[in-house]
Amino acid sequence: MPIVKQSAADSLIYILQDTKSDSVKARANFLLFEYWQNRAPAKAKNHLDEAKNLSERYPYLKAISPFYEAKYYAASDPVKCETLYMKADSLLSRYNTKDAYLLRARAWYNCSVLIQLNDNKRSTTLILDKAIPLTKRSGNNDLLSRMYLGLGNTFKNNRQYSLAEFYYSAALQLVRNQFDEGTADLYLSLASTYYQLKRYQEAKKMLDKAKMILLSFPNSRLAPLYYQTEGLYLAKLSKLEEALNSFNKGIKAAEVLKEEYERQAIMLMKYSVLYNQKKYNEAKQIIIYLSEQKEIMSTVNNRKRIYAELATTLNQLKETSAAYKFQKEYSRLSDSLNDSRLKKDINALEIKFRNTERQKEIEVLKVKNERALLAAKNTKLMNWLMSAVIAVLLMLLLLGIWYYRNKKKRRELSYQKHLNELEQQQQLKFSKAVLLGEEQERRRLARDLHDGLGGMLAGIKINLSLQVKEPFVEAKKIELQKVMAQLDSSVTELRRIAHNMMPVNLLKFGLETALKDLCEVLMTENTRIDFQAFGIEDTIPEQTQINIYRIAQEMLANAIRHANASNIMLQCSQHENVFLITQEDNGKGFDLNLTNNETGIGLSNIKNRVGLLKGKMDIESVMNEGTTINIELYVD
Repeated sequence: MPIVKQSAADSLIYILQDTKSDSVKARANFLLFEYWQNRAPAKAKNHLDEAKNLSERYPYLKAISPFYEAKYYAASDPVKCETLYMKADSLLSRYNTKDAYLLRARAWYNCSVLIQLNDNKRSTTLILDKAIPLTKRSGNNDLLSRMYLGLGNTFKNNRQYSLAEFYYSAALQLVRNQFDEGTADLYLSLASTYYQLKRYQEAKKMLDKAKMILLSFPNSRLAPLYYQTEGLYLAKLSKLEEALNSFNKGIKAAEVLKEEYERQAIMLMKYSVLYNQKKYNEAKQIIIYLSEQKEIMSTVNNRKRIYAELATTLNQLKETSAAYKFQKEYSRLSDSLNDSRLKKDINALEIKFRNTERQKEIEVLKVKNERALLAAKNTKLMNWLMSAVIAVLLMLLLLGIWYYRNKKKRRELSYQKHLNELEQQQQLKFSKAVLLGEEQERRRLARDLHDGLGGMLAGIKINLSLQVKEPFVEAKKIELQKVMAQLDSSVTELRRIAHNMMPVNLLKFGLETALKDLCEVLMTENTRIDFQAFGIEDTIPEQTQINIYRIAQEMLANAIRHANASNIMLQCSQHENVFLITQEDNGKGFDLNLTNNETGIGLSNIKNRVGLLKGKMDIESVMNEGTTINIELYVD
């Protein structure tokens, strides 16, 4: 079943056309790859390649890339497919998110499906030990239900019906309230399991529940299975006519669905009922028809059963000659299988016997060789011993000289490293103190401006307002109103300066709101700013939030003032203690070599704050094309 539906695929294509974020484009391309994988493989491969290229700068997207690449190789290269799934699991194990757990669970489950035919035991182990625990941590009950259903089918096929019942019931608990074909499939699986366990009343309950669901799906793929199970149940209760009616409905449903093997399998069950009713002529027609069908006759066990049933039915009809013919065919097949097994067993015993005899010969030769070698070794041992003693002494002397020199060198390197660390710590403390002092001074100035000068200007405005109410010449009033307008502008400018020094929204409403307001304030008719925020938490320490705000403020100011950008995208996201900032603009760009040699004040402030948060900054800029800045910070 495809992960992405047609409507969702159309939305993803619209996202690719509209967004400028590489990470969003990468995710959309991964999902479109899944949509087109079975519909248009070439188109799917293009989306996969594009997603991989866009994911290079994003660690989490780079980690999920092998998962989707593995799906591409599932049919053509199973070994490479399994290797890529294991790589995805290893890379995603560093992330403790539900999305990561779900992808890891899907990777292990897909691996189990790959190896199921060749190694059923290992396939089951992978589901139980790997896929199911991860699925539970992801909270995805639909996938967990499918895994339980798969385990139930595996145990039922191996005739371990009690285990099959356990896993079918576990799957049913997760989807009991759903009214779809998947739930109906579970009810039918339980019904057939209860039938094998001779718990017929419980089988009937499951059949009734499946029927209620399938009434809403008249052409369901499960219809043949339902009628087949119902027919077996009715036959067990000796309601043979009702059983035949169910089998006939199942045959017709299989014809509609063009499920030829299913149709023939139900016909074989119908034959058994007719035989039990002693309707030998009708039973004969069915069994002869089946003996001519390649689908059901494709396996040796089916051929054996049909030949045996033909012989039995023809014998009841007194067609002794024909019955003898099919009895011979049955015996020939049985003898052939027995001969094959016997030859296989004899060959295994013969190989085992030969290996035992060969092993004895090898042991005898081994003893002789060991004696000859021991005599030769004893003569050489003394010569080698003296040489070894001299070599060891010489080695110890050289080792002592090397150790002395190396120890001296390590001490010098350790001392130099210690000095460098002290210098870095001092520089970090100095930068931290400078930035902290700067923020404290900003707060003090903002407070003084707002409470002191702002209060004085507000007082002047009040006094002037009172003066305007006094009887004055009209010209005098106009002059006073102009002065009051100028005072209003001054108060507004004062508030703007105070807000830039210490944004009130940051302290009141948090980092995400403050960054959004910052973008809206800086946006003009000539400058469009697209702000995107993902998973920003309120638990970041206040001083760290201030530093992040200052970094974003400085980046936007540089893009507007120096790069003359008309379109700016600012994306901020958080994953646990890692905070990511990405800014892309279409400005005039700059020469990175000149910037490294002559770092501006704004860029220097950004680097200092990034260093304070033990972060990393990466800048890509092309002259007259734009600039991209990626910053990774640690906010614990």
